[in-house]
Amino acid sequence: MAESSNRYTLQTSNPKQFDWYDPITQKITSITVYQIKANASFTPDNVMAPGIPVAENQLGGWIAGEANLDNTSASTAWVYDNALVFGNVVIKGNAVVTENSIVYSTGSPGVGDTCATQVVGQAAILENAQVGINCTVDGNAIVRNNGQLKDSSKLHDNAQIMGNGIVQDSSTVSGSVVIDGSALVEDNCTISGNVTLKGNCHVADGSKIEAPGGLITISGSAQVIDFASITTASSDDNVEISEHALVNGVIKTGTKDNNPPTYQAPAISGQVKLSGNARVTGKVTMSGQAQMTENAQAEQVNFDNIDATLTLQGSISISGNARAVGSNTFSSGSWGGNTVNGV
Repeated sequence: MAESSNRYTLQTSNPKQFDWYDPITQKITSITVYQIKANASFTPDNVMAPGIPVAENQLGGWIAGEANLDNTSASTAWVYDNALVFGNVVIKGNAVVTENSIVYSTGSPGVGDTCATQVVGQAAILENAQVGINCTVDGNAIVRNNGQLKDSSKLHDNAQIMGNGIVQDSSTVSGSVVIDGSALVEDNCTISGNVTLKGNCHVADGSKIEAPGGLITISGSAQVIDFASITTASSDDNVEISEHALVNGVIKTGTKDNNPPTYQAPAISGQVKLSGNARVTGKVTMSGQAQMTENAQAEQVNFDNIDATLTLQGSISISGNARAVGSNTFSSGSWGGNTVNGV
């Protein structure tokens, strides 16, 4: 017999078992879920996934209990199709979960804002997307296609994860960021503003990518790791990191395995372009219209003054196997071949 409720009825007479791997217990766990049935016709007030009406008596997706989906008249949140919601999760506000998407967390549902995983506001979880343990999706954020948000990560504002993109490990993505392709963001990174990640690019290790003005695009198999920082402030700024370019910090003190390390990391801004197999390592500042391509390298390797900075700015262009090293400042020139600091 079905349980009585407000906007929907929980169909307890026809439960379904769903087996999933619990990463906390590291065991396969069987979850009982129930299909929902609309008590009246309505259309979720969701600007990110408009025009998906729900008819009276229409069957929806599957939830573990009424606490998973706000059942008050103040909400138009809905779970559609074969979507699954279970564990310490709440879907509320005008949020929607559709098709074969899964929103999950461990444990039993809390009450409202106490739930570990929350999909709220105008958020939309679409197609085959997954939102996992202790995650938050709010504002107008979207996770779609095969995108995944996992491991205490947050997706705010107009940010989107699509394609096979993954954001995990306490990372935060906000603003108008688009994570597409097979892009991977992990290890407590912060990405905000007008940023696009696509291809097989990788952002990790506490790196910050912030574009309150201008644009930042990371594509190909490019990597931004080890507390690197990329920013654009002006509307004219446009940083591009592509192909196999690598931007990475170096450990100053401590180790990754024992003491928490401190890093000397690159800071990139302006209209910088990195492509090919270009590599920027350590405390290097790049700005202006500086460019590196092919096998060019920029490294701060002044071990007598580890806090010094290598600065590449203006119109400096480095290509071939050329290297910029030390703690100098270079503002112009075009280096190639096997030169070091232009010589």
